[in-house]
Amino acid sequence: AAAAAAAGAPAAEESATTVEQHSSGKGADAGDGAKPSIKRMMPMDEVRQHLDAGGKVTLIAPSAWRPRGQGQLEVKMGDEIRLRRHHHEWLLGCHTSVPLGAEGWCQQDALIIWQVHTALRPDPSWGSEGYLRLEVGETLVLQQRYDGEWNGWGIGKRWGEQEGEGIFHLSHVKANILLSREPEF
Repeated sequence: AAAAAAAGAPAAEESATTVEQHSSGKGADAGDGAKPSIKRMMPMDEVRQHLDAGGKVTLIAPSAWRPRGQGQLEVKMGDEIRLRRHHHEWLLGCHTSVPLGAEGWCQQDALIIWQVHTALRPDPSWGSEGYLRLEVGETLVLQQRYDGEWNGWGIGKRWGEQEGEGIFHLSHVKANILLSREPEF
């Protein structure tokens, strides 16, 4: 618990490759042996509301995340994770591939896919390197959030078959998860 708190995650007692780049429209069903697939994107604010109401949300991780303390869940890109709770910037879940598997906390940015809703054209006065030009509809994974005078900015890379990485302002993107099963209660 102390290690989890030191890493910024809620304490455990608070209970803590490759992705196919297309959606077949089929969600994985428990026990059918099928590889999980992306059903649709679900906005992160809806995910939080569903979890607050006692529901569960199952997603496919768009990136990997390594735990930094006890009570945290290691995630590999393409893992199917069932979420049961959120706390600030943390999500509590377990791997669906391990029946009755241990729960753990994961930083939400590792489980979020960011979709561009407003294009970003870096201003030439910003310098020619480092900024990512964004087009509406593109999807990104966030690698790091900045704070201090760069609060609201992050560095990320395009997700899927698109290439490119760089700095962008988070006001141009919306947080979603890659839903693999419809939410349940």
